[in-house]
Order: sequence, then C-alpha cells, then structure tokens
Amino acid sequence: MVNGCIIYAFIKTGAASQVSTLVLIIFILFFVLHLTPLWIWIGNIITSTAQYKNTEYVFTTKRIIIRSGVFVDVKSIYYIDVQLVHLNVGLINRILKVGNIHIVSKVERTILFCITDPYHVCNMLQDIVNDLKTDMYYLTIYVQKKTKGIKQNIENRKKSNNKE
Repeated sequence: MVNGCIIYAFIKTGAASQVSTLVLIIFILFFVLHLTPLWIWIGNIITSTAQYKNTEYVFTTKRIIIRSGVFVDVKSIYYIDVQLVHLNVGLINRILKVGNIHIVSKVERTILFCITDPYHVCNMLQDIVNDLKTDMYYLTIYVQKKTKGIKQNIENRKKSNNKE
C-alpha cells in the first residue's frame, strides 16, 4: 500500500516527467521486484481458491474418484487397495464442522480435505474396507477348500484309472 502511494505521488506531482526514462524504468522495476512476495501471495490465493472449487470426491461401489487441481487432475483409489483410513479433526475443523480423511493405499497416501460429517464418512469407508478384506479372506479360504477337494477328486480318479 505504501509502495502504491509512493508511485502515485511520484506520478501525480510531476516528478516522473522531470526524471530520465532510464531512472523511471529502474524506479518502476524496483517497486515491481520489491512487491514480488505480494504477487506470489496473491497468486497462491488465486491458485488455492481454484483448487478448492475444482475438488470433488465421488464414492462409487468399487472406488473413490478424486477430481482436483487447477487444471483438473482425476485419480481413483480402489477400495480393495486401501490399507488404512484415518480421520483428523483439528480445532478449526471442529469449529467449521469438517475434517480431513487420510487414506493409505498400496500405491499412495491421499488426503480428502474439508469433508462435512467426517465421522460418518470415515466410518463408512472403514466399514467398506473391512468388509472387503473380510470377504476376500473368506473367499480365499472357500476357494482353497474347493480346489483342495477338486485336487483330491482328480487324484482319486487317477488312482482308480491306474488300477484298471
């Protein structure tokens, strides 16, 4: 703000017309470079706002689809790949009634930011992941039992064919 006032006064009083062009260019470049942290800060605010507005989480029957970023990046996390679901609700999040859900999968770690009703969503994700793991465990045991029985039947048939 002070820099803007100095530049305005410099131009308004006519001091800019009495100075050579080279000095004027150096003067303007100095203030532009001097304000670089401000431009970076403003750029970060614009980028963060665009990322926040472009972020969507979709929960399907097989995966979580995350659409985010300024240029819109889409990624999927399959429930079967999820190893851990963790909830983080800080003081500010508690006041705003939101939370961050951390998902650790076989491939990467992902954070779902600013989820409303985070306890319900986290419990739902944990239930889905636990159910899938349980189903896979029992399916594996079932398949092992069935294939063991099939192997025994094949061996018995081979033995009976060899006897004949």
